[in-house]
Amino acid sequence: MKESREPLPAKLTVEILGAILSTGLFAFLRYLLGNRLDSLDEIALLLAGGVLSFLLFHWGFIPLVRHVIERILEPRLREKVIREESARIAAEAKAEARRELATMTGIEEIFLNFRHCEKEILEALTTSSAARVFLQIGRTVLAGNTSFYDLLGDTVKTGHVKLLHAADSSPYLSERVAYQRGSRFHVWQADLDHAVKKVEALGASPQKNIDARQHKEGYVWRLFVTDNYAYVQPYLFERDNSEQAPVLKISRLHENQENPKSLYHAFTTYFDQKWEENTPHTDRLERIIPEGATCAVAGVIRYHQFYIFAIPKRYIARSGRDLPFHGIGGKRRPRESYAETLQREAAEELGAQLEIDSASRTRFFTTNAQFSSLPLADLPKPWCVYKRSRETDPNFEHIEVLWLLAYEAKIKIDSLESLHPAAEIGALVVVTGDLLRKTTHETVTYESLGQLRDGSRVIIAQGVTFDRSRRAVPTGVAALVAAEQTPRLLYSYSDILC
Repeated sequence: MKESREPLPAKLTVEILGAILSTGLFAFLRYLLGNRLDSLDEIALLLAGGVLSFLLFHWGFIPLVRHVIERILEPRLREKVIREESARIAAEAKAEARRELATMTGIEEIFLNFRHCEKEILEALTTSSAARVFLQIGRTVLAGNTSFYDLLGDTVKTGHVKLLHAADSSPYLSERVAYQRGSRFHVWQADLDHAVKKVEALGASPQKNIDARQHKEGYVWRLFVTDNYAYVQPYLFERDNSEQAPVLKISRLHENQENPKSLYHAFTTYFDQKWEENTPHTDRLERIIPEGATCAVAGVIRYHQFYIFAIPKRYIARSGRDLPFHGIGGKRRPRESYAETLQREAAEELGAQLEIDSASRTRFFTTNAQFSSLPLADLPKPWCVYKRSRETDPNFEHIEVLWLLAYEAKIKIDSLESLHPAAEIGALVVVTGDLLRKTTHETVTYESLGQLRDGSRVIIAQGVTFDRSRRAVPTGVAALVAAEQTPRLLYSYSDILC
């Protein structure tokens, strides 16, 4: 029969540990007093050290560790777990709210301002097969100094873009409105003129993939609609709206499926309606110019970067400080088309043929006013239609002429050296656009004109006495063309003299 083993009583355990510690302490004191330790003393010290280490670990270190865990680490870990769980729940709730928003409205993202999504919008315009853009002016849309129209022409190469921008006759861009908003009206006008010119250039580009129309809508929002996304920025601020107002990114799709609830469709429909509402109403010259009215035809004639204008001999014969120059051209004969008139006059006055171009926009002028573009169905389209609305008009040489038409044209010559004034022309003026503009507000003599490094020159007919000290003054078509030139040189006229 086996004898059962029971744990030693606690009292006996304490007595044994106490005896071991006492024996070890006695041996240690003997060692301190200089007695040599024998084997039994060493064993007693070893056992005492082990017991002491056990007691210190069990009653000292473990409680200390437990205290650190329970009082310091555990609350922090609990707080971290709660915080992470709260963040996870909040993230899931936010994601769910975004999914719900995307499902119900198509809104996928909200950018802080236009600058934060400008690059993305431009990339979307570049890659889309079709795009719709609705703007007021457009120059100040971008975060930097670059015009939106310049960047649009550089980025859009393949896709088709419909562009709606504000008309200069918009009631929301009047001088009174500019004053009330603390803006400068002349800056608005300059931006609108910039937009019109840039749109013309884009429409005349080789890609022919940008169509533009003008609208008279108020400041509500600006739109950039691409194949799958619409970027919408509301007008919430009268100044610096691009930097202050948020931009909504609205998707046409949800989970790769067409989303019928998306606001993308609403903004697309809105744009298409405004596009149709602002369809230009075309007309024909035969309905504008009365039958039998006296009409003159002139050319905005180019040879590379140069414009070519004429000075009649009768102008040279007059006395005076100013000597005007104007476009090549003359009166229209009965049963003669406008293009035929210009070709005949060019052959008589220049001895050369022209390649007449169809203008991207026809300007409409009267003696005292300049109106918005004149939509015409005629081909080629004239560069401008000018109606004399007063008895005297400095842009009309003959009092009986009531209408002046000008066409853009390229002259068919090998070089400027082959040009020779003929018929009633006493001299030809060949100038760049920059210099042409300077003649409207600076004193430019024909002598200084011939000394420029830009290739401008005066070609004088044989046998004509020409006073080069007289001031070059544009008139007629030359004055109209000069007024539309944009300065590109940063230096003054005197800086480019030899």
